Amino acid sequence: MSAEEDVKRAIEMVRKEGPSREFNLYLQKLRQEDFLAYSAVKVYLWSLRNQCSQVIKGGTRLLPKVSDRPWLAWHLFTTLSIAYRIMGEMETAETFLHRALEVAALIGDTENIARTRLQICVNRFLRGEYEQAYKDFLNYNKDPAAWQPHMAVFFWGYYPS
Repeated sequence: MSAEEDVKRAIEMVRKEGPSREFNLYLQKLRQEDFLAYSAVKVYLWSLRNQCSQVIKGGTRLLPKVSDRPWLAWHLFTTLSIAYRIMGEMETAETFLHRALEVAALIGDTENIARTRLQICVNRFLRGEYEQAYKDFLNYNKDPAAWQPHMAVFFWGYYPS
């Protein structure tokens, strides 16, 4: 399996089961067989625990190592953006989101383009750029590739008649 597939599998395991025994065994296996994937999963786990300084330290250190792996770069950019957002560094968060958007567009990943656009919309809302965020939201909602549009609708409380 590639590092990308290993990371995707680990994320799915955490989302479905939480930190189960099977997940811990998988993590140990990754640590021995694919240290890059293991490191990316660690950054993801830190983000789930809101350990922002660890995310930033570990994620930034990994970025040069994933320059030839677009999906992992996208994943790290979005994870770093959320850590910066939690710390109140909204401009830095948006910078990472735009990098993530570029990478997703480069590989033609429409699902992750939509996810990233939603994160940019949320970031703008949290920065107080309400008019632009609302325009972004309306454009996002029209996108057929929109990822979980119900989440955007819930976020804005917008229910079209």
